[in-house]
This record gives sequence, C-alpha cells and structure tokens, in this order.
Amino acid sequence: MNQKESLTAAYYAFYDKYNQYPGDENMTNAPEGDTNQGNANGQIAGNEIWWLFQDLVLARIVNGNYTGAANDVPVNAFGSWIRIEYIGTPPGSTAALSSNCITMNAIPYDVAEEIDRKYDDGANNTGSIRANSAYTTQTAKIVYWRM
Repeated sequence: MNQKESLTAAYYAFYDKYNQYPGDENMTNAPEGDTNQGNANGQIAGNEIWWLFQDLVLARIVNGNYTGAANDVPVNAFGSWIRIEYIGTPPGSTAALSSNCITMNAIPYDVAEEIDRKYDDGANNTGSIRANSAYTTQTAKIVYWRM
C-alpha cells in the first residue's frame, strides 16, 4: 500500500506541475531532458507506460534511473513489476474501469484480498480495486487500482 500511495502522489505531482500525465505528456523537453512524447489524450498506453517513470525521474519527483525502455519499471514488494497504465476492463472483471490504474503483478492472493476488503468492496471483479481472478484461487494476482 505504501508503494501505491507513493506512486499516486508522484503521478498527481507531475500532473500538477505540467498539466499532463507522466508518459502521456507531449511537451518538447518537458520535463527537462525528455525525448519521448506521448499523445496527451489522458490515457497512459503503449510506450507511454515505459516513459512514465522516466518522466517522473526527469521531473525530480521520484528517484531512480528509468530509461523509458520497455519493461524498465519499478519492482513491487513481492519482486515483480509495477506499472501505471490505462485499463479498460481487467481480466476477470464484470465491468470496465476505464481509467489509468496502478497495476502490480504477482501479489499473493491473500494479500490482494486483504487490500480489497480493507480499501474497497472485497470482490475481485468489482469496485475500484480489482484482481485478475477470484481470491479463492491460491495463485498470485495482478491487482489494478483505479487512479
């Protein structure tokens, strides 16, 4: 949860500073040193997913050495990737999120369920926190948090 909260704060700090989302921004050399341009449509998709963390570093909002290359993203507390990306309808869901989301891979099923119960509705396929499959299956989950 600390990682999610930190990323949410960084995401909105960038928006407050540049009036566009990191990765999705289409401003020349903003933040300084940026060479990748998104399409500024408000949806972080395609290569914008990888450019997002580079934008946050170049804007001096987060620490790190993200290059904007594919799969160059932070690692979550369970050793797998974290991304911020536009999610329509996540796998296993009954309705669309249609939002930029923090997405974390390989979250233990019981941890994912506890987070969902504590902060949302406790169901993997509804609400603003979702998982890619039911919590009754004891497999690691991909968890989606609507921004």
